[in-house]
Amino acid sequence: MRRATCSTTLKLRFGQLTFDIRGILEKYQELVKKYRNDPEIGMKVQGLEVKLNALSDTFDGTFEPTEYINSATRMYLVN
Repeated sequence: MRRATCSTTLKLRFGQLTFDIRGILEKYQELVKKYRNDPEIGMKVQGLEVKLNALSDTFDGTFEPTEYINSATRMYLVN
């Protein structure tokens, strides 16, 4: 097996970062669900929900964190 190169390490790190971002987006979605029907801020939260959904859809269509991680670990020995 070959050792990890700089580009492989970057690919692995990028995969980890995008995986973390996906988790953060999910936490925001939980907050939106919690407050979307609140009498004081519900309307504003519902407006943000539309934007968050669009962001999540774009992110999911563009980045696949596990793809980056798997391709880096599949081809190289990663410490």
